[in-house]
Amino acid sequence: KTRQLVHEPLFALRTCLHALTALHHCAISVRRKRRALMRSNALLKTLLTTTTMCAALDVYTSLESLVAKPYYKLEQSVASKQIPALSTAEAPLKKLADGPGAAFDHGPWDALLKTHVQNGRVDYDGLQADKSQFDAYVASLAQADVANLSPKENFAFHCNAYNALCIGKILDEKPAKSILDLSTKQQTVWDSRAGIIGGEAVSLNDVEHKRLRLVFAEPRVHACLVCASASCPDLAPYAF
Repeated sequence: KTRQLVHEPLFALRTCLHALTALHHCAISVRRKRRALMRSNALLKTLLTTTTMCAALDVYTSLESLVAKPYYKLEQSVASKQIPALSTAEAPLKKLADGPGAAFDHGPWDALLKTHVQNGRVDYDGLQADKSQFDAYVASLAQADVANLSPKENFAFHCNAYNALCIGKILDEKPAKSILDLSTKQQTVWDSRAGIIGGEAVSLNDVEHKRLRLVFAEPRVHACLVCASASCPDLAPYAF
């Protein structure tokens, strides 16, 4: 009886311990399943978000193909009519190289650019205040002996001339918002008279195409010419 009185409480205690251990393991299992479920929910949300983004991208790509391709074709068609192809050049394109010839002093233009161009932006009001210096430089372009310039000087001369004449149209004609405002039904701003170079009246298109693109095999010309527009390359704060 004494042994029974001792063993029965111990057995009961052991049974309780086993029950508590089972409950502990059950709680651990529940927590693990809960964490797994939470991870599954997060993964599901991620998958749904990714799926939604992919679907949106597919829609955008489809719309882009519907809109962009016709636009690019239209742009190419317009460009082919307005921009002379290199194949129309009257002579083989020249590579820029050192050669004999005269130089031209762009010092006045360089000084104006360093003073009135910051981060590619032109201070037109400041240039207007220095209009006498600007006009003097433009007048020197009109008197230049272009035929005697060396190849590199010729290229630099016309790049500087284009940028100066383009700015000149802004200063003289003062468009309300854009240089494109200077176009008319009869003539675009690019084809209208921009100034005189070497004694010959020229338009901006004359300088860009007839004197640069269709003469020199130099693709960097597109980074040198700035058409007074935000979509153009930044204007360098120095003369070429």
